Amino acid sequence: MNLNKFLSFAGIMSVLLFCSCEKETVEEAVSYPDPSSPENVDIYYEKLYSPDEFCEFVGNSFSDYISAFMGDNASLNFKALVKASFDANRSCIDNRVAEEKGVMSIIASMMWKVRIVNYSYWSAGYDGQPIQLSATMCVPVLSNANVSHTLDGMSLCPPHMAYDDLHCPTRFGTIMMTRTAFNHAVVVPDYEGRGITSSRAFSDLQTLAQARQAIDASLAALTVLKNLGYVKGENFGLYNIGVSQGGGVSYSIHKLIENDITPEQRDMLNLKETFCANGIVNHDSFIDEQLADVQYESDGQIAEYFYLFSNYFNTLPESERNGYRVSDFQSHDLINGYSRIDMNHPLMQTLRTALRKNNIMYNWNPQHPIRFESSKDDVNVQQDHHSKYAYDMLAVRPDMSANPNVKFHSFSTPATTFASDYLGPEYMLTHMIADFVSFAHAIGNLSFTGDYYSKDIIPWLNWL
Repeated sequence: MNLNKFLSFAGIMSVLLFCSCEKETVEEAVSYPDPSSPENVDIYYEKLYSPDEFCEFVGNSFSDYISAFMGDNASLNFKALVKASFDANRSCIDNRVAEEKGVMSIIASMMWKVRIVNYSYWSAGYDGQPIQLSATMCVPVLSNANVSHTLDGMSLCPPHMAYDDLHCPTRFGTIMMTRTAFNHAVVVPDYEGRGITSSRAFSDLQTLAQARQAIDASLAALTVLKNLGYVKGENFGLYNIGVSQGGGVSYSIHKLIENDITPEQRDMLNLKETFCANGIVNHDSFIDEQLADVQYESDGQIAEYFYLFSNYFNTLPESERNGYRVSDFQSHDLINGYSRIDMNHPLMQTLRTALRKNNIMYNWNPQHPIRFESSKDDVNVQQDHHSKYAYDMLAVRPDMSANPNVKFHSFSTPATTFASDYLGPEYMLTHMIADFVSFAHAIGNLSFTGDYYSKDIIPWLNWL
């Protein structure tokens, strides 16, 4: 069905959900459409790109992510990173196509393209109600769009912060899409409040709900791939990769897959491993780290991180707000006698209670490889000790033995050299530098037995 009809169906279904048997409560009446069912998935955009066009698309995709802090030279180097990784791994897909079609690799290389598909699917919203969301997927194809082949895996890549709806994945993509060069389908979901739900509230702290939505996007993607004629290879499975905001989401994805989704869905996804960088946040300490020393300006405008928390509050159902409104965050009643935010104010305690729903979860024993990564110098958004604490809590099993599935890598961000030699003097925000390094790691083969630093893929990162 087309998107307009699908949206109409969403509205009708919402009415039916709330108008079911009068003996049932609202909670009992809520049901969730199966995200993997063909009738609940709708492709509303599709386009084929040559490899060069695809590199240009991805290279331009996150110019917003760098333009505020870097100049033209840095943007060119960002594109160079994309092309270098793509060219180095081109043989992976060339060999696969040549092997299956019985043609020479050079011929396959001339035929290869990338298909980008935007699709809608169903999941649960921040408020726990059924919602239709959007996601994008890129997948390798032959020049004949009707000829598909066997895929080696799927990369689920929850994106980093989408500054506005114009830069969400279904509009501009993400650098993680280059993992299609490993003969992967790459799934990048729009967060709620972006894409086809741009009229709704958005917060990059709703990591648990976003993780559930990303899992549903992957289940829907399997249906899309099947309908497009793709076949899953013998070792096909899910590679879960996130950086910055996506890092926190990927962590929750791993936990939910191992502990919360149905066995049938778990088997369908077949989780292989997780890479989560620069985004693990313990919300209890994070709120204090970001707000304890924030000082209001004379005009009462909220600080950047206070705005971040008020955005999160805006996504909460009324039942969790204790009568407060988002506008209350701008009240001078929150300021103590030292021009600092009063963390004991009832509104702040309400916020803290709500944030705990998305806190780091330690009460589990990872059964699949999960790797944490962060920069020791990242003080702009996420401190290194959050990831280290998550690692420390998960690296030891309940019987006190070491869990070999849990890894941790911490690096120093060479801000001066990196900025001046590669990205230009304007690039000074340490979190973004850390993200850039982690993007380079995540683009490479994630296997624990592979080259961790991806030096062969991206030669100009040999200084790491």
